[in-house]
Order: sequence, then C-alpha cells, then structure tokens
Amino acid sequence: MSSPFFSVVIAAYNAENYLDAAIKSVLSQTFADFELLVVNDGSTDRTREIIEEFSARDSRVFLLEKTEDGRSVNAGPSSARNLGLDRAQGEYLYIMDADDLLEPDLLAVFKEHIRQSGCDLAVCGYNMITVWDGKQHADLFSEQAFTASTQRAFLERLPLLMARQLMYVTWNKVYRHSLVEEHSIRFREYRSCEDRIFNLDVFSHVQNFVFESRPLYQYYNRSKQGLNSKYLENRLESLNVFQNKLTELFREHDLLTEENQSIFSQFYVKGILACLVSLYHPSCPLSKAQKNEYVDRLLQTPSVHQAARCCKSGGLGPRATALVLRTRWRWLNKLTAKTAYTLSNKASGLFMKLKYGK
Repeated sequence: MSSPFFSVVIAAYNAENYLDAAIKSVLSQTFADFELLVVNDGSTDRTREIIEEFSARDSRVFLLEKTEDGRSVNAGPSSARNLGLDRAQGEYLYIMDADDLLEPDLLAVFKEHIRQSGCDLAVCGYNMITVWDGKQHADLFSEQAFTASTQRAFLERLPLLMARQLMYVTWNKVYRHSLVEEHSIRFREYRSCEDRIFNLDVFSHVQNFVFESRPLYQYYNRSKQGLNSKYLENRLESLNVFQNKLTELFREHDLLTEENQSIFSQFYVKGILACLVSLYHPSCPLSKAQKNEYVDRLLQTPSVHQAARCCKSGGLGPRATALVLRTRWRWLNKLTAKTAYTLSNKASGLFMKLKYGK
C-alpha cells in the first residue's frame, strides 16, 4: 500500500463539542490522498467515541491513544502531537486544532504549490472567528502571496509574516515530512510557545517556501483566550527559549537589523504581558508574596529591559506594555496585567483589538 501524500494530525482533549465538525472538514477536502491521525489525549468526554465512529466509516481515519500502563492519560498537546508525528506516513505533514475548520480546498491548494515548487514549507492566510456580544466577528490574517527559493530570501520575509501573526502556529502550514525527520524535529514538552519553538526548528532548515494569501483555515477563538491566560509554571522559560532561538537564527544570517529587533521585541513584550496576566488566572497557585517576587524578578531581567526599549512597532497594546515595563514599577505592571486579564474576560472584543491591532 502506497503512502498518502498528506498526514493530517489532530490532538484532541475533551473536544466532543467541536471534533465532529473538525473531522468532517478534513474528510470533505477536495484532495483526498491523506491519512487523518486523531490522537485522544486522555479525554474524559466522548472524544474517543467520536474518533472511533469516524474510523469505522472511513479507512483514512486512525485513532491514536496516549496511554500509560495501559491506561489513557492526558499528557498535553506536545506529547499528543509527537505521537501523531511518530506514526505519520505522508510526504507532507499538516497539524490542526480539534475545534477549528478547514476550507474544502486547503489540501488541494497546498498540493498544487508543492507540485509547482517542491517547497519545504507552505503557509496560508486564515480567518480568526471571535465571539463577543453574542455575535461572531471574523478578522483576516494574511499577506500578499510570494515564494522564496533560498533560506536567506525566506528569512528576509519572515519578520513581516510574523508581525502579521502568520508564523507562530502550525495549523496554517504544511511541512515536508523528510525535513522534519532528518533534523529530528518534535514538539518540546512545554504548554506554552511549543508551536513557535517547533516552527523555529523548522524555519532553521527551510530553503524553499510558499505563502498562499487565501484564508484557507477558520480559527475559532472560543475558550482559547482563557487558556492563553492560564498560569503555566514554565511559560517564561519557553518564551525565553523562543526569543533566544529567534534572535540567534537572525544573527547567524546577519539579518538582526534594528527593524527586525523591534518586531521581535514586540513579540517578546506580548509574551511578558501574558506571563504577568497569568498571575490573575484562577489556576495560579502563588501567594501574594510569591506573585510580588515573580514580578520583581521579571522586571529585573535584562532581556525584558532590552525588549521594552526596542519595542517601537506593533499596535497600541505592545507599545503601551513596553512603556509600563520600562518604569520597572511593580504596582503599575501588576495593575496593567490585572486590567488586561479583566478585558480578556469581560470585553474580549476590545482586548482582541488591542492585542492584534484589528
């Protein structure tokens, strides 16, 4: 039996409300040469049953299970995705979320780009669907279509794509499987920034790149904002890993210009704010004294000072955050973080405009 052209990987944890629609959007693709590997990451709802039902009806669908001592366990999205990558047989990899939707021609469009260019990586635009005030609001994230046939040409355009929020995630990308395997690239065991670090590991080896401007993915920002603000013990660590890798990659290729540093600082400042905001999430176990210590330690970090000074691009949110960070006043930074957390939960529309400049 020949290998499929695409391996589609979905990590699913308690996704019963959305998984059915997500899987149907894959099975409805106009390009049908794919396998769909759905990893049940220790779900306690009907997620496993939904995968089994689709697998029984369509031979392209496979149920994978995160287990420990024969029991289903929740090991986190990185571990679940890695299981999918370990089992993938396709020439190209596509990794999506369990609660989003594909446009019917996503795989077909990517396949055509691959046929024309043999690219290592292809990326498309997407729509972010956010629900607030009882209504759905769609924001387009895209850029003009282009190709790059050398690593330097790709890296020269990368900061612009990053500034457009197009290069952090996996679900608007297809990856050449052989490139991922040749360099032993897998998701690191973080619960924050794992997509970004995985992508940077790939970007370091991309020679041939295609950007497709059409929005072929529908990203639903449902409960994810709440997840993004959840307290995670290694959030700051993973953010620093990403920032250091990004800076070093551009320094190696003599592309760490003042403009690029400003763009990268914008990303880092947003990440620092997320670290501070997470202190107000109910999941945060720290006492008031420990939170104050955390903030003081963060505000004394040299990389935070440098990013706050260099952040001169982006929307109002990052630039205002940079100004607050530069004061090094604990009370003002805590007030800013608390306000951002309140906005994200009570006025999500305004929060999204500040965060993305939409």
